[in-house]
Amino acid sequence: MTHQANWTALFRSVERSEFFASFAETAAECLAREYYHSVERYDRSVCTGRIYAGCIMPATPAESRLINRNATATLRRIEDKGLQLGISAQDLYDARIRLLKAGREMEGFECYTP
Repeated sequence: MTHQANWTALFRSVERSEFFASFAETAAECLAREYYHSVERYDRSVCTGRIYAGCIMPATPAESRLINRNATATLRRIEDKGLQLGISAQDLYDARIRLLKAGREMEGFECYTP
């Protein structure tokens, strides 16, 4: 499922009043998943290490620096997007943790195989 499909599904549920979570929680989860997918796509373009638990690993310290710098920039971009929707950085953090704990952060990613 693409990010556009995530947002489309969110707004369809809003139109039909099918609330299983608050708008902020659902939107925060979409943004959190967008963060994980964006970071993993970049990691796969940079890293040459092995794939562990569905995610590619850096093979060198230089790769680690590149992916850490990208992860920080991506998180700032996603947090800014969230603030425009009225979602706090804490709500986004909570959504990221919920996805990680549930093992659902990579659902919908092109290369994901559970």
